[in-house]
Order: sequence, then structure tokens, then C-alpha cells
Amino acid sequence: MDSSASHGQSAVSLGAETEPLYMPLDEKILEFRLLEIIDTPDGSISCQLSKASFTNPAAKPEYAALSYVWGDPSNTEDIILNGRKVPVIKNLATALRYVKKHWMLEFPNKNPSSFRIWVDALCINQQDLDERAQQVARMQYMYTLADIVLAWLGDEDELISLAFETIERLGEILIDPSNTEEDLVTLAWLKKEPSLCQDNNLDIPPTEPARNRRWYSLQQLFYLPYWSRVWIFQEVVMARQLIYVCPSRRLWSWFFKEVDKLMEKMRRVVEHNSMIQPDFLSLSCWLAVSTPIINWGKIDEIEQIKNQIDILGTKLDTPAKTALAIQLSSRGGDFNATDPKDHIYGLMGLTHMEIIPDYRKEKSVIDVYCDYVAHCLEIYPNEAILELDELFFLASAGVGISVGSVELPSWVPNYPAEAKGNYSSIPGLDDCFADAGVFDSNVRGQKAFVDGRSLYLIGLEVQRVALISNCLTKGQSDNQEMLNFFIGFTSSHKTYITGIPPLQALFRVFKRNTKAGRQYATLTEVIGFLQYLALSPKKPWPDSLLDLLTQLGWKSDKCFDDWLLGSFFPEVDFSAGRPRDTPGNALLHALANARDGAYLGVVEQNLVTMVRLQTSAAGYFETEDGYLGLAPHGTLPGDIVVILKGYRAPVILRRRGDHHVFVGTCFVLGLMYGEARKLAEEGRAKIDIFELR
Repeated sequence: MDSSASHGQSAVSLGAETEPLYMPLDEKILEFRLLEIIDTPDGSISCQLSKASFTNPAAKPEYAALSYVWGDPSNTEDIILNGRKVPVIKNLATALRYVKKHWMLEFPNKNPSSFRIWVDALCINQQDLDERAQQVARMQYMYTLADIVLAWLGDEDELISLAFETIERLGEILIDPSNTEEDLVTLAWLKKEPSLCQDNNLDIPPTEPARNRRWYSLQQLFYLPYWSRVWIFQEVVMARQLIYVCPSRRLWSWFFKEVDKLMEKMRRVVEHNSMIQPDFLSLSCWLAVSTPIINWGKIDEIEQIKNQIDILGTKLDTPAKTALAIQLSSRGGDFNATDPKDHIYGLMGLTHMEIIPDYRKEKSVIDVYCDYVAHCLEIYPNEAILELDELFFLASAGVGISVGSVELPSWVPNYPAEAKGNYSSIPGLDDCFADAGVFDSNVRGQKAFVDGRSLYLIGLEVQRVALISNCLTKGQSDNQEMLNFFIGFTSSHKTYITGIPPLQALFRVFKRNTKAGRQYATLTEVIGFLQYLALSPKKPWPDSLLDLLTQLGWKSDKCFDDWLLGSFFPEVDFSAGRPRDTPGNALLHALANARDGAYLGVVEQNLVTMVRLQTSAAGYFETEDGYLGLAPHGTLPGDIVVILKGYRAPVILRRRGDHHVFVGTCFVLGLMYGEARKLAEEGRAKIDIFELR
């Protein structure tokens, strides 16, 4: 390649526009393209494409691979590629301006003119959909076989470079052999870096990590768009050597890994020793060290996936490996993708699943998702896997998230909507087994299957939705509709269908708690629950609280504590945990003062946790027989509650003519651990085959 002829704009040849930019690749010899970045005197970006192949072991190509965010397609910059002006996304253009410099600094003994880099947007002819599919299917090898992967986090140089510098400094301090065990336990090691101990941005509230620029840079680092990309796992996980880069700095990935582990160790030390804030740490710095306010979870995920890839090996030759591969593939909704198909294709290279990328218009997004589910059902092991339901994909499906996203059949996982934070089903139900013991061995041996755009599965119709009430999802909004539902339920039921008090049932549905609480600490959560219900924009506190308690059945001439404990925990003896001289209305006093005083912190923490759980639910519902539950978005009266073979949580279905649609996963108190088996045995529910569309 004649690099001397390519210098910025002058490299545009007279006949360049009449010649194709991309010549076809020879798939027989596994050809691919590499990019050479040409130095230019004016700082413009000039590149040249060349071909390489993996089929000649004696001439293995040496190259780097670029991992980056494509970014806003409307924000572009012109570069020179093979002698012609080509617009590329601004983030890529900026990366091309710096990556060669970082490679040269990291490998000073290599000839700069030998630098070649693989960049998907430029090395793949994006207009040739067949080539694109072939190259995407091979993308894992592009990163595995690269000598080094350069992960471009973005052009926010001041923030990223400070974060890199902070991670590097933390690594140096934490591995310092002069640190004693006492230094680690007392966090005295932090004194070696005063810039990590005190605030230097005093315009920010004291509880915010932004008060300290270093800790703030770390927090913001993991909010960068880079970490939310669906392709990041394939690119980063498969890298033999990985360097994170920004315009002015670079940092080897092992620094991230080691500092992450050490910071987690520090948090455990703090928790184990019930440490209080040391006097040499400001509040914001203390929170940065002692709480997960900085999301190192992105690094944890990468390491977890690497370990899983090692377990998978090169083929899916055991049920456990197959289940693990399916689990990996199901994470498509955790990340963003420009093309909806990439929520599926972006993880295939890690799984060895036989799904071939197809970007042709003839292959619709719907067909891609239906084929994905069909393949997962085909390879699902004959024996059930505890960690993975046969119908795992239903957790990401439902009619409640179809609006404003790609229109998909109700039963396929709506990863595009999920990636935007739109969920239909109720999360947090991993420890339930609603189908346990419900279906006999003959039924258990029958697999669900896909035919066209329909899913056929076996289920037990157990209940019908009679009433539904919206959840309160914002702290101070009017919750009267939900409150009326609660009051109506307590006034019309002396006991819940399972025999527990109605208030305990409502509380446990509110918390998604399937088992009765038996700890004194649960009283704190009850106080938070009642405070939540009593929030009112129309009445001041505590008047709104007293009105609520009266409507729930408490009479002011009765002992409040006895009423509260009898209404929520009649089966629990709290006398051993309460001092003998505790006044009969001590809990009422704590509740009334929960919004002002020492009790505030504990109550508010529980309140925030519980309110967060509500945001994923459309509302509370009651069935015709009196079961209580949390409904997914889109639920309507008349919908049915069904226990499906191969799925651990109850679901809501809706009949439409000769088929059903999948509304979403739900929570039903008293139907989460195989209790529906009794309904079937008594003839109160029947097993049927359901067609979902």
C-alpha cells in the first residue's frame, strides 16, 4: 500500500468517484478488510482499506480492533477513505484521530506504518446486506484474534481522563505493600491521596459524589453510552488484550478489574465492621467508598460473562452449557442497539447458538424474534434447568410494552422496548415456582413450540381478573384510587383466601413478599407502608394518617399497637422483642413521627424501595375468588390468570377470538409456589393448550 500518496484532501483521485469503494470479499478464504490510518500534515483523517485473510497460518495478520459507540447518525464528519470523501459518525472520526497515537505509545518498538485496525462501520460494506451478515457472524473472531482491542469510551476527555487517572491511582494505593491490615480496615490508605478524601466542588449538595471531582468522574464514567451497547460484551469479553482510551489517556482493562475487586472488598469491610464515617473523609467521599453509589457493576458483568464463556467452551454439548448459552442470549434487552435485530444478533457470537444474522429487508424483525424463540425452545434441555425456565423469554414480553416500540407478537421478548426501560411483566420473581407440581409427568414432557408467528404452550387457567386499581408511582401524587381499592378489600374480606388477615395480604402483595415476615424489623416496613398509603396532597400530616387508619379499621379508643400487630402479624409473638414498659401506642407514635425525626432515615429507605417496586406494575387486582395480585401493564378486567408449564410465575392472558395474547407476568399471593395444583385436583381449574399471538 502506497501510504505516501494519501495525504488528506489531496488524496482524492480524479476517477475515485467512478470506482466502487468496496471490492467484494472472498468468503472462501475468510477475507476481511483492515484500515490503515495515514498521517496528514493538517490533522485531517485519511484512511486506506486493504484486504487480509485468516486462512494462511504463516501470514497471520497483525491488527487492532476498535470498540466504540456508533452514536448519533446525523452528527457526522468527513474523512478521506480510499481517496474519496466519506461522511462518518462524529464519535468514530474522533476515535480515528487518536487511536493510532495510543497504539504507538503503548508499542513504541513497532513501526507506526504497520498499524492496522478493524472498524466495523468502515471495514464492512454496510450497503451489502449479505456481506454484513457474514461479517457480523464472524465478529467474535475479529475481536478474539486481534492483537489488541482499543475501547474508545468517548470524547469527553476531561471527565474520562480524570476517571482513568483516579482508577490508576486507586490501583497503585490499594496494592501498595506498605499498607497494613489495619490501614485497609480503617480506610487509612485513603490518606495517601488527599484528593479522594475531601470535597473540592462545594456548590454541590454534601451527599452527592459530585462534591469530589475524582469520585464524581468515576460515577459518570459508568454512565457513558459506551457501557449500554449490546455489542460491548462480544467486543470486550472476547478481547485477548484490552485498553480503554479517550483523547488524552489510556488505561489497561486489568486496572478496572483489580480496583473493582478491591473497592468491593472495602465495602464489605465497612459493612462487616459497622464502620462509621472517619473524620478524614467528607460525607460525599465516605458514601463513594462505603456504598455502591459508583456503578462498578459494568465491570462485574464483563468478568462474569468472561467466566461463562470459559465454561461454554467451543460447543453446547451438555444441558448446563445449553442453558447457560440461552441465558446469555436473553440479555439482549439489557443494552441499546441501533438495529432491533442486534438485540438478538449482538450476543450470538458468545453463545454458539446456530442463529445466522440476516439483515435483508425480506427478513423482518418479527421473523428474527420468532425464529430466536423457536430455536431456544428446540435446544432447551429435556430436563428442566433450575436457573432457566423453558419459557424464560416471557419475562420480557407482553402487550403493555408494545406501544411506541417495534410491533412484535405479544409473546416474543420485546428487547427494544426493554432496553428503553419499558417493562410489561413484574420483575423480581426469580425465587418463585408457580408451576411446581401442577403438571404431571406426561404433560411435563411436552415442549412449547412456535409455528409461524404463534406460540403453543400448556397452561392451567386458574382465575379471572375482577377488579383492578392503578398503582401510585410518584411519591406525592394522589393515590386515592389505589387507597379505595385497599379499603374496599379490607372491608369486604374478614380474611384472605389463604387464611391470613386482609391487611397482611395487601402488605405482602405491596412488597411482593410470598412468605409471612417473622422479624421485628418488618414493623419498620409496615410503618413505611402505612405512611405511603397516607400520603395525600389534600390533607396535612398526620391528619391524613389518622383518616387512613380509621378507614382501615382502627378505632381511636383501642390500643393501636395491638391492632397493628393483630392486623399484620397475628401469628407472630413480638413480646420477647419489646420492652415491658413499651406504651400501647408506641408504634403509633413512631408512625406519626416517621416524617420528622430519627426514625425518618429507616422508614424513608424502606419507602423508597417499596415505591420503586410499584413502578413496574400497572396496578393491584383482585380475582373473582378473592386472590390479590400485582398486574402487568395492559391488564383489564376479564383477563385470565394462568399457570404455564415451564414458567415460574403466574401470567395474565387475554382471549381474542380463537387465540390469546400475552399481557404479562404477574404476582398473585397464594399462587406462587405450586398452590394451583390443589385447584386442578379439585376440578376448579383445567389444563389446556393455549395459542398465543
